[in-house]
Amino acid sequence: MTLSTYDALFVKKLLFQLYVAFCLEEKATL
Repeated sequence: MTLSTYDALFVKKLLFQLYVAFCLEEKATL
């Protein structure tokens, strides 16, 4: 089963948002 281009972009966007949220959490604790 292959992901469509739309699904791939959605996953990348979701992972990016999680990454940004994680970085913000880390900075908030410092």
